[in-house]
Amino acid sequence: MDVCDKVVVITGAARGIGQEFARSLAAAGAHIVAADINDCSATLGLVEAQGAKAIGVTLDVRDAISAVGMATAATRAFGHIDALINNAALYGALRGGRFDAIAEADWDAAMAVNVKGFGTAAKRQCRRCVAQGAAASSTSPRSPRPTACPSLFITRRPKRP
Repeated sequence: MDVCDKVVVITGAARGIGQEFARSLAAAGAHIVAADINDCSATLGLVEAQGAKAIGVTLDVRDAISAVGMATAATRAFGHIDALINNAALYGALRGGRFDAIAEADWDAAMAVNVKGFGTAAKRQCRRCVAQGAAASSTSPRSPRPTACPSLFITRRPKRP
């Protein structure tokens, strides 16, 4: 897949696999929107070392207003959004070992980020991308529908002549 000059939003981009997504996609020529509740300065340094354009955006995936702000910042910086990688998640913070030993507050936080956060970020991106003429693809066994947008990745439709 060619990502050269594509604008890719990556949630959870401050460290770990989100940071590696950013670095790898930047090396392939993508423009990166590194979004995280934590500081993305290190990620931006890695992206810029690849010679790519990038912005860092503070994003709390649990908050719809934060997701709208992130999409607005990305569009302001690059004019559009081509792809969303919903990477933000809480796993390492879960304590207790066995499922039944996880504290309710920790469980609630994980559900807010890992489940609701995915939908919050995707819903905001999909509305913006569909308005821009984007198509959605998904790992869902069902056919992706841009209006429903259960997407993990969003790509721009080619312009018709």
